[in-house]
Amino acid sequence: MDTQTNCAKIQRPYFYSLDTFRGIAALFVAYMHVQIYGIYWAKAWYCVDFFFILSGFILQYKYFCPIMPDDKSFLHKFLSHRIARLYPLHIAVLFLILLEWLWVGYVPPLNQGRGTVPFDLLQSVFMIQGMGFSLGNNPINPSSWSIGTEFWANILFACLFIQKGFFIRISIAFLSYLFLVNSCGTIDVTGFPALYFISTGFLRTIGGFFLGTILYDIYAFIRSKWIPRLFFLSVCELASLTSLILFAYITRNTNLYGIDVCYIILFCTAIITFSFDSGILSYFFKKFKIYYIGYFSYSIYMIHYVLFWILRDIINIINQDKKSSFFLFTLILLFSSALIYYAFEKPAAKYYRNCISDITEFSSKGKTIIYQLILISVISLFFFFIFIYKQRGLQ
Repeated sequence: MDTQTNCAKIQRPYFYSLDTFRGIAALFVAYMHVQIYGIYWAKAWYCVDFFFILSGFILQYKYFCPIMPDDKSFLHKFLSHRIARLYPLHIAVLFLILLEWLWVGYVPPLNQGRGTVPFDLLQSVFMIQGMGFSLGNNPINPSSWSIGTEFWANILFACLFIQKGFFIRISIAFLSYLFLVNSCGTIDVTGFPALYFISTGFLRTIGGFFLGTILYDIYAFIRSKWIPRLFFLSVCELASLTSLILFAYITRNTNLYGIDVCYIILFCTAIITFSFDSGILSYFFKKFKIYYIGYFSYSIYMIHYVLFWILRDIINIINQDKKSSFFLFTLILLFSSALIYYAFEKPAAKYYRNCISDITEFSSKGKTIIYQLILISVISLFFFFIFIYKQRGLQ
């Protein structure tokens, strides 16, 4: 499959429907974690696999197709964009959680499996939470394990497999899922060592991400040969979404050991189908601008835990036993996520990209930024050790 030729033949679209589903999946994960009034999908953790697959699909489209092997600035551009995209909000939420702990007087268990709270914080700073260094995979921000594994899966792909062929990448995806199912009986595992210290969550991420890159190759091949018609795509969209909903409903109270790989198949089918953005459901998403929820899906995913804790423990306006709290939490979560996306996430990403560029060029501005980072790190460590000292005194 000549991916480069296929990429050159097609226009560069924007995937409105996939953005819509990314936002909806982030909400499902949030509802599962907070569990207000029992309104949640118990199997929503499989949405994380959807994120991994979609990440591979989008990054293959955005950065790796077409690939320009002679462009030496490519890897620098990719790394700076990924760091700037993921890191600022990740760190901001991390410190917000620590502040919330101090406010309510929460005393975290200092020993967690093979790790400790200071060690878990250090892992979060270097984006290695979820990689298997701490048994049990319990990062300070529980949602962030997948952010760490996805970041390093991105780096692994960009550094080693960017120019590898279709069959090498699909073999890596297949072997990753095969190992998980064969050794654990399920793909829904995150915090246990699989290969020495490498976690099952990282293998899960690699499987999904590499599979996503393959899906984009398939999409580019189909798009270069044939553009499906409205009626055909509308039928396919309804069929793929209905199949996914029915499977989720039928298995809602079922142990999925051995068959949860069906979610991967259904996710792949939906991504390929909705990537054309030409069916009746896609028209609905674009017409009513539902895809906007996808813009701030990362904010939804990262802040929902700490926002829930603040609303429940500090402001005291959320009660998990009240139905009205579900709708109130949804409104506040959507508003807060949109605000954070436009006021912090986008500006911070742009600022970080510029900073990384200045640092790598080691300009005078870059030197100033390095000194500022060192000063911030020292101040942060000082306050962190004060926090740990106080927490030890409370235990």
